[in-house]
Amino acid sequence: MAHSKALLEDHLGQEVSSFAYPYGYQTALLRQLVRETGYTSACAVRHAKSSLNDDAFCLARLMVHADADLNTFAALLSDGNTSPLAVAHTIYLRARTPAWQFIRRSTASVTRSLQGGMWTS
Repeated sequence: MAHSKALLEDHLGQEVSSFAYPYGYQTALLRQLVRETGYTSACAVRHAKSSLNDDAFCLARLMVHADADLNTFAALLSDGNTSPLAVAHTIYLRARTPAWQFIRRSTASVTRSLQGGMWTS
């Protein structure tokens, strides 16, 4: 993490102060490591907008797809987008995040067990 930060700063010629967790996955230990590396904030994926009350190392962010046009982007930022389809899509995205976290954690646990020889004959 520190090496990547240094490489980016050297390449950009300026300080990099915010970190984005890969796939939004983060834990208390990872948040602490990000803090100790010198970042002042970090973004997870919660399919929501952050507020001033959010933890600076667990900021929410919205997913913006590469094919999003300006109207789609504006709708994401709008508090007035309460169409049933928009609400259903937001609920789906917010529910999907914890499900993927569970799958990643379960997969990592099984992988560690296999690498440790627990399942070898």
